[in-house]
Amino acid sequence: NSNSYKYDVRNIQQTQQYRCIAGNVVSTVTSYVATIQVINFMVTTYPHITQTTVGSSVTLTCTSSVSSGVTFSWSHNGTSVKTQSLTNGGTSILTISNVRYSDSGSY
Repeated sequence: NSNSYKYDVRNIQQTQQYRCIAGNVVSTVTSYVATIQVINFMVTTYPHITQTTVGSSVTLTCTSSVSSGVTFSWSHNGTSVKTQSLTNGGTSILTISNVRYSDSGSY
């Protein structure tokens, strides 16, 4: 199966690196770096792989961790099909009615 997903993380607020240093009278050892990224929101529900038949409807859902001030952009094979700015609620729904073969692809 050659399905792929793209997750676009934007608005990263801060990234920090941490290390642990342990020592005694004989030597000191430093841990590997642990990186923590704090972002202002993230996608919590992703669209799922869907199989359907010609003429039916498909609904794709994407939910963010915040409930307002989010813009969702949907694309089909790299071409924009819907942009939605939400002020109330953090879920965007893309419905494709009367599905055709040309609707196949990556969203």
